[in-house]
Amino acid sequence: PPSRNGTVDDPHEIMFTSAASAVPRGVVWNDGTVLWNVMQQVIDFKLGAEHSSYMTLDQYDFGGRHNLWWPLLHRGGALHIKPSGGFDAEAVVRYVADHRISHILWVPTMLYEILRVPTLADYDLSALQMIICGGAPVSASTVLRAQEAFPGADFLHVYGNAEVGGTITFNRPRDAVRKPGSVGLPSSHAEVRVVDDDGEDLPPGVAGEVAVRGPTVAAGYWLAPELTAEQFVDGWFRTGDMGRLDSEGFLYLSGRKSNVVVSGGMTIFPAEIERVLATHPAVEDAVVIGLPDEKWGETVCAVIQPASGRDIDEHELIEYCSTRLASYKKPTSVHVVDEIPRDAVGDPLASAVRDQLASARGRADHAGALSADDPAAAG
Repeated sequence: PPSRNGTVDDPHEIMFTSAASAVPRGVVWNDGTVLWNVMQQVIDFKLGAEHSSYMTLDQYDFGGRHNLWWPLLHRGGALHIKPSGGFDAEAVVRYVADHRISHILWVPTMLYEILRVPTLADYDLSALQMIICGGAPVSASTVLRAQEAFPGADFLHVYGNAEVGGTITFNRPRDAVRKPGSVGLPSSHAEVRVVDDDGEDLPPGVAGEVAVRGPTVAAGYWLAPELTAEQFVDGWFRTGDMGRLDSEGFLYLSGRKSNVVVSGGMTIFPAEIERVLATHPAVEDAVVIGLPDEKWGETVCAVIQPASGRDIDEHELIEYCSTRLASYKKPTSVHVVDEIPRDAVGDPLASAVRDQLASARGRADHAGALSADDPAAAG
């Protein structure tokens, strides 16, 4: 066959993601996407042939692919791969300690489980130099807990997605306390803007859609030219994430453009409320959803997974939010569940959360009907 020289524009793989919609989209990574992704990791995370990483995310997720390539660039470095199956937090901690792992990537749900391991302090984790955490917002209180639990490791809160091949921004350890809630500054090869619906830049402090440009950005969506043209505009990828930049260029996310609650004509981003709820000592995990309402259109419902041994006081929790948020953003109802279902990268499974809520309401309605029919209740 005729010989052919490859180029950075050659398709490399298709990474499926459903972060922006209910229907999975095939993101086309070309050779350049992968090459620049590796270079970004090596430069920003200071990875070398002497380092090691433990891959705890599956390869179908772009976070898992993020771990895969950097040892090849150095022709060195050790990559350890967790067997498929569930996530056993203590087993992961034990492996990191036994194999002297230096760098690791965890999504927030993994980090939460790691920090709850009762014997965490008994393991020798002195070789761990860096914890990279991304896939969902991480509260300032969780960052502080991680820094206390792993004093010898830098904690990096990263923001990225499949369409940009990995990292868009990350908050350096020196800025984690100074800029709580921020996902940091752009990575070494990324340019970040916050734009309005017309693609015009917005000033610092004003929320809009996050747009990204750089050599790690994917080629587009597989067999979806219209969708590609809609979201990859003039070299910029429109992420569908809403956020704002501060005067120093640090990015703060407020939620998905398509995942908002509209109550009384006011647009509310669930992620902003979830970050406040996460700081409450009785809350282990929280998801905010909109419930249909005849008067307001939607009302804000907080679905809460309590911290171990803690009870949730609905009125106290709503008051807690009202002192930290604009009044129209506070939840109007609170629902407690044993566990909030999340996918492998830490994103809440909204449909499963709604099913839990509907099931609980159905049981409550049924119990109420039985009580009304009970002569003793009418007593």
